[in-house]
Amino acid sequence: MKALQLVQMRREMRSIINLPYVIELPEKESEIKNSLERKLSQYEECVGKFRVSLAGQCFQKRVWVKQGIPFSNPPSPKTMRVFEVGKILHEYLQNFLDEQGLLVLREFELEDAKRIGHLDAVIWDGRQSILYDFKTVNS
Repeated sequence: MKALQLVQMRREMRSIINLPYVIELPEKESEIKNSLERKLSQYEECVGKFRVSLAGQCFQKRVWVKQGIPFSNPPSPKTMRVFEVGKILHEYLQNFLDEQGLLVLREFELEDAKRIGHLDAVIWDGRQSILYDFKTVNS
């Protein structure tokens, strides 16, 4: 039963881009600015720690983020809308996994004295736990 659900989930995840629904994105400049400030404040909360999500970024950026140095050119409103679409897709996938009875854990923060990271979902496929970190990419 669970194997069939996993196959169905994989098909859903592959076809998610074709979903016929409207995504409401912040349109007002003030909403976009607030969203940007929230995103940037998340980095400020992690000063002194290595952010696992930055592992593939350039070394200098990782050092600056760890030291809490503010961004010299923060993301544009357009980029913030792209981030919002990614957030919506993450929530959709988490809800889908939950509806299938596979989701064990959603959106969890892992932290120790030196590092901080986030995972998007942990599922149980009947044999093992599987950790997911969803990524959306520009096509």
